[in-house]
Amino acid sequence: MGSQLLTPNREGAIWARLMQAQTAALSPEVAEHLLSIRFGESDRDRMQQLAERSESGNLTDQEREEFDSYLIDLPWKG
Repeated sequence: MGSQLLTPNREGAIWARLMQAQTAALSPEVAEHLLSIRFGESDRDRMQQLAERSESGNLTDQEREEFDSYLIDLPWKG
């Protein structure tokens, strides 16, 4: 799973295991589609808010859990 600390059954960890379990090669079209997926503006704004609060050391436990849910160390990210 890399260096990110993920609870084994959090959404990100489950998604990463699902992607790792694929044995067939992805078609170029499917790979391009997966790489084109982006968060919406409201999610990007929320991640920015949480990142700023994290850098300043002001995250609550609930915000830390939310922020951690956005962070995932996928095998193809390196």
